[in-house]
Amino acid sequence: MGFQTSLRPFAAFGLLGVLAGCASLQPHVTPPGIAGQHRMHRNALSFGTKLRHIVVVVMENRTFNNLFLGYVGADTQNWGLDQNGSHVKLTQISLNTAWDPTHSHLALPGAGGGFYTEVDNFKNDGWANETFADCNTPPCTPETAYAFVQRTDVQNYWDFAKQFTLSDEVFQDNEGASYIAHQYLIAGQANGYTSSHLDAAELPPGSTQCPSAAAVVPTVDLTTAWPGVEEKANQIAPCQEYPTIYDLVDTAAGGGYPAINWKSYVPATTVHYWNGPMSVQHLYNLYKQEGGDSGTGNFIVDPGLSKFASDVATGNLPPLSYIIPCPDWSDHPGKFTSQYKSMYGPSFVSFIANTIGLSAQYWTKEPTAIVVVWDDWGGWYDNETPFEAPNPLGNPSDPNNYGYRVPMLVISPFSKAGVIDTVPKTQSAILTFIEAVFHLGTLGDTDLIQYSKDNLLSGSVFNFNQAPIVYKQEPLQPGAPSFGSSSQTCPNPNNGG
Repeated sequence: MGFQTSLRPFAAFGLLGVLAGCASLQPHVTPPGIAGQHRMHRNALSFGTKLRHIVVVVMENRTFNNLFLGYVGADTQNWGLDQNGSHVKLTQISLNTAWDPTHSHLALPGAGGGFYTEVDNFKNDGWANETFADCNTPPCTPETAYAFVQRTDVQNYWDFAKQFTLSDEVFQDNEGASYIAHQYLIAGQANGYTSSHLDAAELPPGSTQCPSAAAVVPTVDLTTAWPGVEEKANQIAPCQEYPTIYDLVDTAAGGGYPAINWKSYVPATTVHYWNGPMSVQHLYNLYKQEGGDSGTGNFIVDPGLSKFASDVATGNLPPLSYIIPCPDWSDHPGKFTSQYKSMYGPSFVSFIANTIGLSAQYWTKEPTAIVVVWDDWGGWYDNETPFEAPNPLGNPSDPNNYGYRVPMLVISPFSKAGVIDTVPKTQSAILTFIEAVFHLGTLGDTDLIQYSKDNLLSGSVFNFNQAPIVYKQEPLQPGAPSFGSSSQTCPNPNNGG
């Protein structure tokens, strides 16, 4: 399954009609004023399915092939091509490997690597030219992007795939690293559908969130042809303004804070590059108005998931939640300094699933769907070649879309048990899923493009006529952190990228 380079150009996907209808689209949702939100009262959302809650768990920096190589029925491959046309056998690695492949959009000055290098004009054979953070010297002599994680390290993920639904054709919504990816996951853009059409393209060199206006963000003009020309200065700052899925939820519910329709659980407000809402001006303003890190509203600093567990236990889980892990249990590769070394991501996900799955309220009375997705490909090899993609601005070859495949697990009482969802989609399908479940309307950007607008409700992921799956508790890995404890801290909240 999946896209191959022989299927390009985009017209082969039947997207010409989509482009014609999307060429003049602009976001039509205006972020509500904070003062106006305080005067409103929350009304009940309307629901399109039996689901009443959605929890999106955003993990870090893995391709589908990297985590699920050999999963029966899934689209994986144990070798990759090099530029000589030779087959390179993939190397088995630990989940906490020390080297971190470059995962920029364009090659980094003086370093190389990244998406443009790996995809090599969509021949998908440039992986031998990848470069690495943290190493490139001993003791990382076996470093390579041609790699997959040993199954014993990710057995929890395989267990969830067998119990629920695994999607193996989810393409990243952009070609860059986490700063951009986390914004796309809540908004379907990173500033690019404003009047300037300048989208964030790389990690900022300085501050990565509001209120800073001093640092500049490398950008790419979404009206230019792939791969675009990146501008490093005098473009946009880390703090921008555009609508997000949170705004749609508040609007549909009839108002926002102090009524809580959504929550963003993060290990720290300043978690490096991973806190998408802190790059959006009106969400940052709301965060400040709610009391910042000490607030109990939409923004929850929760390094060990104790507040999340308490919200579930006390019946205070909102309709929509996003959960961001501490770097040490995020699946992000690299030489972290703490004892955990990014190997307990499977336990982090398992604790969240166990907390929901063992709750009578949120598994059966008010059914929840847990969507686990990885924010970007992390520079690791994947056997599926991405494709040039159109965008709502009418550009048939968006310079920032789409990237390599990332895994996605959908854990719910109505997931199709043990089914592999092979319908091609992008990460924006998560946005269209949220929009459909809560009857929100649309953000009007990448959620409208053909392979983004799969709302997961067509029958490939859910069966709402089946008897609810009885949840079986997933054991945590030996030595896993004490998730659920208020004493659990995040040793290195600003690592990652």
